[in-house]
Amino acid sequence: MTTLYQMQTLPDGTITFSPARTSNTVRLDVPWLSQLGGQAAYAPGDCGSADVAMLLNFLGHTVTVDEVSAATGKLRGFKLLSWGDLIRAAAHWSATLTHHLNTPLEQILADLDARKPVIALVDYKSLPPMNRFDTKYSLGHFLLLVGYDEQSILYHDPYWVDRTGGAFRTLTRAEFERAFSTVASGNTYARQCLRLA
Repeated sequence: MTTLYQMQTLPDGTITFSPARTSNTVRLDVPWLSQLGGQAAYAPGDCGSADVAMLLNFLGHTVTVDEVSAATGKLRGFKLLSWGDLIRAAAHWSATLTHHLNTPLEQILADLDARKPVIALVDYKSLPPMNRFDTKYSLGHFLLLVGYDEQSILYHDPYWVDRTGGAFRTLTRAEFERAFSTVASGNTYARQCLRLA
């Protein structure tokens, strides 16, 4: 079997190669979970835990946001999670996540083509106002990328109280690139994500 690769030059001059996309539209049937409310009471800052829980449920595990939060090893009521905390929590259910910097959009699309949702860190305040549950929140936020089409990125946002608000939301590719490429407050690098190995 022959695999086609697409070359992309990143803003810093780095050249990357990723598998070429094979379709124009992808929508993964990932269950949506909220970081707010009953099944997510372990800690107030668990958007990352919610994304890992959604990903694990997609992989066939039945887990809650609270169970993932507890599996990070952090004490109840934690405020922030590190990449390592999320990787450790996923490993509790034998899922291997890897942390990546400067991730090109083509790599994300290739992962989605391979039926692998991607956890992306975005600058929340860079999202369009209609895509934000809390217009006053201005730090980094984890989204679970679950699909795309020619113009848009499809994602689950756990920072909503119900599925209607948070599931299968869309951003234009330009809107996603702006939020993904802006260094979120409290972070050092942009274009960070967790990918399934």
